[in-house]
Amino acid sequence: SIVDNDRQWFKAKRGMNAAETPRETAFCNYVVASNHRLEVPDATKDQRFCANPLVVGDPGIRSYAGVPIFMSEGQAAGTICVLDTHPRTLDPQQWQALHSLADLASALLESRRAVRTVVDLSCTLVRQTEQLERQSQRLAEQKRILDAASKELGMGAWEIDLASEQLTWSDGMYELHELPSSVVPSSALIEACYQPRDRKRLRQVIQKSRETQSDYVFEGQMSTAKGSRKWVRVVSKVARANGVPVKRYGFKLDITRERANIDRILHLSEHDSLTGLFNRDALNRRLAALCAQEEPVTLLLIDLDGFKGINDAYGHPVGDACLLSFACSLSKFNHRRRAIARLGGDEFAVLLAGAEDQSSAPYVAKAIIDCLARPVAVDGKSLAFSASVGLASRAKGHNAAPAQLVREADLALYSAKESGRNRVATFRPELAENADQKRRVVEQIRQALRRGELQLFYQAKIDLRTGDHLGFEALLRWKQPDGSFLSPVHFRPALEDPSLGIDIGKRVFQLALDQMETWSEQHIDFGHVAINVGLHQFRDATLCRHLLSEVTKRHLTPAMIEIEVTEDVFLGGQHQVLQLCEEMRAAGFRLSFDDFGTGFASLAHLSQYPMSTVKIDRSFVAAASTPANQSIIRSICDMAANFGMEVVAEGIETEDQWQFLRSVGCHAGQGYLFHRPEEAEGAIEAISARCGKAKAATSEQEYPMHAA
Repeated sequence: SIVDNDRQWFKAKRGMNAAETPRETAFCNYVVASNHRLEVPDATKDQRFCANPLVVGDPGIRSYAGVPIFMSEGQAAGTICVLDTHPRTLDPQQWQALHSLADLASALLESRRAVRTVVDLSCTLVRQTEQLERQSQRLAEQKRILDAASKELGMGAWEIDLASEQLTWSDGMYELHELPSSVVPSSALIEACYQPRDRKRLRQVIQKSRETQSDYVFEGQMSTAKGSRKWVRVVSKVARANGVPVKRYGFKLDITRERANIDRILHLSEHDSLTGLFNRDALNRRLAALCAQEEPVTLLLIDLDGFKGINDAYGHPVGDACLLSFACSLSKFNHRRRAIARLGGDEFAVLLAGAEDQSSAPYVAKAIIDCLARPVAVDGKSLAFSASVGLASRAKGHNAAPAQLVREADLALYSAKESGRNRVATFRPELAENADQKRRVVEQIRQALRRGELQLFYQAKIDLRTGDHLGFEALLRWKQPDGSFLSPVHFRPALEDPSLGIDIGKRVFQLALDQMETWSEQHIDFGHVAINVGLHQFRDATLCRHLLSEVTKRHLTPAMIEIEVTEDVFLGGQHQVLQLCEEMRAAGFRLSFDDFGTGFASLAHLSQYPMSTVKIDRSFVAAASTPANQSIIRSICDMAANFGMEVVAEGIETEDQWQFLRSVGCHAGQGYLFHRPEEAEGAIEAISARCGKAKAATSEQEYPMHAA
């Protein structure tokens, strides 16, 4: 923005429609008046701006950050600024970016002002030439000023008599061309400075100006006598006597620095600042151009598997070094018709154009995965990666909306990650159908949450040695119009949705804690209740404090609650999850490692995290009759014993399974053999009946667990 007496003028803008605002309401007015940068994280909380029309009205500004654009005399003429309709603050890198842009803007404004000054001086010089006899002294003074300005700006003035074709140069022209002043200038000498392409353009411009007797401006790249390459701007004016052209005059200006600044701005607008690859906008423009031409096009979306764990474990500098290494590896797959981009975070893209590239796309994708699999040495550490790749393409002559192709590649990428990661997946129509189905499920569950249709069932945990009741696991169910209930397997996409998953988790906590409070008031010894906590909830650093507050408010104790954590939570952010687990364990909550043995990093997590219980997945229990699974279960029990942890087996359905689990040291279990999940009232009645039978059976030295 540029600020004058009465208004703030948006010289260039993005993301807003206004062209100007009154100066008295402009945020930038504070920056210009103080000559210092300004940051307003939340305008509604700032006394200077909370009543500002731009805050309380359209466009609803909430945050602002701006730095001054200085002129040579040190006075700010305007700002480079960022406004947002949400509160925000800038990090040091973003501030540096704003200052860099302000410096570029200052340089361009000063260059423009200087050029306009020189043009004005040149016009003055011509007028004074016409009055040479009366103003020779003043003309000489102006010439000295022009020469000083020319030397400072890298500019030279010239003049050609149209009758004699005699060309005259100022000292600045000789300096610009790096020629001695003894050289006689000529049109041929000037043309020889340019490359053939620019030379042809210059001839065409001069020829047209002669035919129309008009001024012209030409920009091109020239070589000096000493071999220096410079970008120059040539400005030509026509001097007339009695309406007849008699002279051409003008100047040649070295604009190498200006072009470098422009090129730098263009580069910043199209390239990722960390890796130097194309950014998302640049890739989208190239994709749109190919789609418009109905060219064969293939898009590869690449996502680094588990990269967030690298950032959490080693810090962002190491993560950035890994991204740079990967970008360098990706660059090896570049050639003339391909475009490689970093879309943000750990997501990259490769755009392939042409039928040949389209047919080889799966091989390129596999080669990228193989290339990435090589260990990277960063800061004395050897780090290994894997990647998932999603592929979508259009054949020649097939119309494709760029956004649709990106969506298809994204769906394929999601499929690759769902299928185990470190692989390539190609888009198939059923992926879009599945995605649409997932969106419908998410919306249905969102409505079900509002209508109170999500309820909790409870399944009892039994001491496998004594038959005593230990506690419950709270299991989420979706009540249907016909009175039946669906388990989470029917609405898993809703649980995986970042926003809805958090809302569902809060609802589960509320229902479980309310039920525990009711049981406690009724003096029912329910033991403890296990609650599943998802990845999105674990990203909330206040989870433990909030849960502890809710427990205290209901006169419960943390030991009554067991937090069940699956491995995807650990993989989602190791440092934060570890910190939160330690905080919960210290507060007195029980922590259970759910579905143990089904993930590739379970052993590492077993030793790192403060778990009190290990839960054997039902897939091992269901196949407990096989020697391989018996060995796995026995190993899990032995490891848990060595770590001082309890073991719970889920999915127990037969007495043979129960007897085997008890024999290998499994402490507790749950399953249809003992108790099917049901609503709270039925669950309490069932365990009361079963415990009564179990006590009666104890005197006979047997445990008819199936009686329930």
